[in-house]
Amino acid sequence: MKKLRAGVVGLGMGRGHMGSYIGNDSVEMAAIADINEERLKEVAAETGIKGVYSDALEMFEKEDLDIVSIAVPNKFHAPLTIAALEKGIHVLCEKPMAMNLGEAQQMKKASEEAGKNLMINFSYRFNPLCQALRQEVDKGTFGNIYFGRTVWHRRRGMPGFGGWFGDKGGLVQKNEGQGYDQTAEFYTDKDGELVVTVPDIPDKGSFSPYEEFVSSVLEKRKPSAPAEDGIKVQKILDGLYRSAREGIEIRFDT
Repeated sequence: MKKLRAGVVGLGMGRGHMGSYIGNDSVEMAAIADINEERLKEVAAETGIKGVYSDALEMFEKEDLDIVSIAVPNKFHAPLTIAALEKGIHVLCEKPMAMNLGEAQQMKKASEEAGKNLMINFSYRFNPLCQALRQEVDKGTFGNIYFGRTVWHRRRGMPGFGGWFGDKGGLVQKNEGQGYDQTAEFYTDKDGELVVTVPDIPDKGSFSPYEEFVSSVLEKRKPSAPAEDGIKVQKILDGLYRSAREGIEIRFDT
């Protein structure tokens, strides 16, 4: 079977994408792009990747790629994703999908017109803990969910994640100690008593998002984190910013 030729744009977060592609027997890690030429040379020397570009558009033009990861500052997600799709390349785009709903919709349209997959890297979907909680939702453990609240707070910022990652369109995640330590529990009522339950977490989750992306292309199917879901999240993000700006409640049609 012919291997998928992969490219990665952005060698900050993109290194994780690149490492997964290198370890996938169905993928040839063909090319990398980054505007930081020193970083480019460093990664090329470490990996032996031959296709090295400071211009992502040039990489799309010359490398005959099947798949590409877009792992760059948020404001470049839409233009680079659309450019790749127009060249017939399947795209895995980092979250958030875009800077606003209009951009996200343009990305989805480009995917449909090209007939190529556009997956958004909602990595927590592939976390065993999150999968376990989702199973409880599907089983009806919580009944009809009518309220949700999420809070991420760190007074000292995000070590290792500066600048654009926390700008408009971005999300902040919790950091404990030297890494990411996630726990989950849910609360139910039984005969008037509060019951605290910790869900059973599988030893290993399913595919990583990168494996799911590759599999969706090989199997010619929609990925499990498609553009439609990215648009739903983008609507919420836009609503959060509007609510903060105007001091009003934002309602969405379901």
